[in-house]
Amino acid sequence: MPPEFFYSFLSRVSQYSEVTVEVNPESATLSYLRELKDAGINRISIGIQTLSEKLLKFLGRRHSSKQALRALENAVSVFKNVSVDIMFGIPGQTVWSIEKELKQILEFPIKHVSAYALTIYENTPFFHQLSENDLVGDEETKKMYDLIRDLLKAEGFLHYEISNFAKAGFECRHNIHYWRLDNYEGLGPSAASFVGNVYRKNYANLNRYFLSLESNLTPIEEAVAFSVKELKEMKLAMGLRLMSGVNLKSLGIKEKLEKEELQVLEEAGYIEYDFPILKLTEKACFVSNYVISKIIKALL
Repeated sequence: MPPEFFYSFLSRVSQYSEVTVEVNPESATLSYLRELKDAGINRISIGIQTLSEKLLKFLGRRHSSKQALRALENAVSVFKNVSVDIMFGIPGQTVWSIEKELKQILEFPIKHVSAYALTIYENTPFFHQLSENDLVGDEETKKMYDLIRDLLKAEGFLHYEISNFAKAGFECRHNIHYWRLDNYEGLGPSAASFVGNVYRKNYANLNRYFLSLESNLTPIEEAVAFSVKELKEMKLAMGLRLMSGVNLKSLGIKEKLEKEELQVLEEAGYIEYDFPILKLTEKACFVSNYVISKIIKALL
């Protein structure tokens, strides 16, 4: 989107503290970034993913490793708050290659890193072009995750959410807001919103989206109202992704629960439970879905 778009939008917003724009390395020119800053943007997130030319090609990315490093150089010269997205568990990737690439990235004064494992979904091009032998195994993927976490922590990054790391004071406000399931409003095609107990999603199809607007209708394709129980489950499932955990009192749990399932998880080193705060340990991060499902079953 051109800088004028962001300026036009932000000029209609009376108050804001953090405004992030996600940019692809190939479009992160110095002039574009300076114009974004002038428009009111104060945080940039760059989708680097990997610095391997071979893996970038495999992922279908348009940028090169040289462009990624140039984008980083440009971004930190304009913005104090720069975030980088990286991926692990990509076929052909190794623990050694991730360590080498991450050290290169950390030569720049970035403030935030998001690290996501590649997930292969059925009926996608990746799914059809890969065999099981091509996939990175769980054990190797866990080694990559542990390496990323340990290296970032050694460089002064706080591990504040399962996939996110930040220098103190630079935790992404949107991330925290989202994982706490606070209200948020999504604008634009296929954007999602959550207000009160209602989840809404706009039309992804551009024609249907614009037709709704021209007809003075809200372009909502899907709306789901959650029950009190469902809301508790969601707040627990999402809140536990934050390393600070959840406050059980806020979920209506008034006293410490001596549940056998919780005790088993605590003894196994997967959770820390000091009522009213319940949180995952770092050991649980790689198997978080399993642990969180056990907790929900025990509490709700």
